[in-house]
Order: sequence, then structure tokens, then C-alpha cells
Amino acid sequence: MAEVASKYDVWELLAIAESANPPEHKVDCYWEVEMQARDGWYVSFSYDCGELDFIGYWLSPDSEKIEPWEMPESHDRDIMIAWRSVGCRARLLELHQRQAVAFVHARVGDWAQIRHEPGLLDDGYKVVAVDDKSPGRRLCVQGTEGRIWVANRNVVGAVRA
Repeated sequence: MAEVASKYDVWELLAIAESANPPEHKVDCYWEVEMQARDGWYVSFSYDCGELDFIGYWLSPDSEKIEPWEMPESHDRDIMIAWRSVGCRARLLELHQRQAVAFVHARVGDWAQIRHEPGLLDDGYKVVAVDDKSPGRRLCVQGTEGRIWVANRNVVGAVRA
């Protein structure tokens, strides 16, 4: 499953999904609806009480099935799962680009804003070390509870000291 998903760019998969143009509402629809998308792809959309909820899976022209809910946890998987409607790809891409710029430039001595879990941000961390050799780059930050190592993707803001 992970090998199939890694063959495709997450943003291209979301563009394929949006090309199917799923309606926001489907009367009396409570589960997945498979719709034809561009270039021979099919995409399954899940509806909850008639409201578009999420993408269930993609089916490639070669019959490869990509199911984000069955993939190992990753940033790309989180992006796929966060999609909710046509136009959401552009909003997710904008958010992704803003976050990427914020943490790429965090250096020793900066003050960092950390995302502990979705929706929970915490300020007041001083970057005391950077591990560029670890997968995904890690930062060691000093907070009131002591020093902790955080994944680069969890640093959503940094201010020069």
C-alpha cells in the first residue's frame, strides 16, 4: 500500500479527486460513492448523512487502489485525510506552503511555535539544537518543562531571537 501511494504526488491525487467534481450534498447517501475522475481514474467519496465527508480511495487506470486510511502515518496521509470538498486542495496547499516556510528556517537561538497535536499550539520554545541528519530533520527545543526533541513538521512558526 505505501509503495503504491509513494508513486503518486499527494497534490496530484487531490487534483484528480477534485476533477470528479463530487457534489457537497447527496440526498439519502450514507456511504461511499465511486465517481469517474480525469485520465481514467476513479475516486470513492464518503458521505455522512448526505454530506460529503472525505475521500475513501483512489483507483488508478492500472487498478492500483490508494486508501489513505490504510496507509502508515505520514504528512502526505494527513493531507489526503484532511480533504473535505472541491476547492480544499488549494487551501491545504496554501497552508502546507506557509508551514513549510516557517520551519525550514528555524535555527538555533530562534523562538519556535510547536504543534503538539492538531489544533494545539504552544509558544515559548527556544531552539537549542538542530539535527539535520535525522529523517525529516529534528529540533531540540527548551521549554518550561525542559528540553524536548520535536519533528520538524511540528514546528509551525519561528521568530529570530
